[in-house]
This record gives sequence, structure tokens and C-alpha cells, in this order.
Amino acid sequence: MNLDDLKEPWRRRNRDLAETSLDELAAGVVTRAATFERNIWRRDRIETAAAAFVVGVFAFFALRSVYPPMARVGMVMIILGALEVVLVLHWTRRHGGQPSADLSLTEFCRQQLARVERQIRLLRCVNWWYTSPPLVGACVFFAGLLLVEPLPWQISLPILAVLCGLVLLIGWWVYRINQRAVVRELLPLHKELSALYASLADSNPEADIQ
Repeated sequence: MNLDDLKEPWRRRNRDLAETSLDELAAGVVTRAATFERNIWRRDRIETAAAAFVVGVFAFFALRSVYPPMARVGMVMIILGALEVVLVLHWTRRHGGQPSADLSLTEFCRQQLARVERQIRLLRCVNWWYTSPPLVGACVFFAGLLLVEPLPWQISLPILAVLCGLVLLIGWWVYRINQRAVVRELLPLHKELSALYASLADSNPEADIQ
């Protein structure tokens, strides 16, 4: 038995181990990707239901003439902010399409990477599309109520400042929750998908891996 005869079983064993590790990694990542998709669907349904509630309530009160014009402007801003949230979430989820069942594993990983990256970008700029429009509308609403009431400014302005401060605190809290989700959930999933995609591309760059 020569050296080449000894090398071939060693190569076969290492190739089998690599394929086994790749299969285990693929199974885990695909399972996590499916969980990710379910979580996105559930989040978007909850946000849509919440937005529908907000739009219904504030539309009802905005149409009543008992509220000052500035307060009604704030309510309209809240309504528009809720509608924007729904549009952004649904557009982001649908953009690029859902991964098809007949995709190769390589193409599946590529599409899932793109979807995860879109969600990461979405949550990192959550203040612009999610919190700011309705919270600014809330501040305008409070200002419309307080500044037209027969209250001295020494009372109305501190109350308005406290209410707006609470609104900003809520916005900061929502931002922190979303950034924590990025760090704890999306970035690890992105890392695993990237590793699997790189392994698939390196091991079989031209074949359609199923």
C-alpha cells in the first residue's frame, strides 16, 4: 500500500464529514428561516390590526367638531402614521417575493439573506417610519388641546412639556426594543445564512444544489 492509497480514504472521510456538517447546518438554518418568516407574518398581522384600531378610533374623533382644529390635525397625523406603518411593513415583506419550494438551497439562502437584510434596515430606521409620525401627531394633538383651553401658560406649557417628554420616552423605548431584536435575532440569522451560502458556493459553485 502506497501513500496515495492511504490518502484516498482520508479524503473520503473528510469529504463525508464536510457533507454531514453542511447538511446539519442547512437543516438548522432552514428551520430558523422558516421561524423567521412566521414571526414576520405574525408581527405584520398584529401591526395591521393595531393600525386599523388606531385609524378607526381617531377618525371617529377627528370628525367631531368639538375638538379644536389643531387637535384634529394631530389626529389626522396619527392616522396617516398608522397607515404608513402598514404600507411599509407589507411592502417590505412582499418585496422580492416569497421563497419558492422548488428553489435550490443556494438560491433559497440568497433570497433569505436579502429578506433578512431588508428587515434589518427596516428596524434600524424604525424612528423614521414607525415612531415619529404618530408620536409627532400625538404632540400636536396635546398642543391643540392645551393651548386653546382657558389655562394660563404657566400651567399649560409644563403639562405639554411633560406629555411630549413621555411621547419621546415611548419612542426611545420602541427604538431600543427593535435594535435589541436586530442584535439578538436578525444578525445571528444573517450570519448563519451567510455561512451556509458561502459553504454552498465554495463546495459546488456551478451545480444547482437541492
